[in-house]
Order: sequence, then C-alpha cells, then structure tokens
Amino acid sequence: MPFILLLVGLLGGALVSLLVISTTLDAGAYRITNLTNQNADLNKEIQALNQQVADASNPGTIAQEAYGLGMRHDSNLLFLNPTSGKLSSSAPVRP
Repeated sequence: MPFILLLVGLLGGALVSLLVISTTLDAGAYRITNLTNQNADLNKEIQALNQQVADASNPGTIAQEAYGLGMRHDSNLLFLNPTSGKLSSSAPVRP
C-alpha cells in the first residue's frame, strides 16, 4: 500500500509540475507574440516617419514652403569678391 501511495504522489507531483511548466511556457509565448507585434508596429511607424522626412526635405517642397512663408528671390543680389573688392552678380569662385 505505501508503494501505491508513493506512485500516486509522484504522478500527482509530475502532473502539477507539467501544469506549471505549460503555463509558464504559454505566458512566455504570449509575451513573445505581443513584443513581435509591437516591433512590427514600431517598424511601420519608423517607415512612415522616414517617408515624412524624405517628403519634407524635397527641394520642391522646401521652395513651396519658403514661398508660402513670404521668402522671395532677390534679383538685385550682389556678391563681394574679397580679393578684388568688387561687387558682381555671380558668387566668387574659390581656387
């Protein structure tokens, strides 16, 4: 009779251990799935932000925004040539 009780106790302990291990693994798998989904969402957000930066740094977009803010091209722009001291309409070329 004590041998049967020992076997029942061992089987019961094994089943409880199996239940605890299974629950722990399932919780870990759920956490991994959740983190994978968060990572995918963050990657999509990064791609969207990179696209916004690319769109905002487009020279045409910058020119439109500058014009909308009141910036205009100055047709009377003159450059000073530091070597000769003369004004010209083109920028001096550096050697």
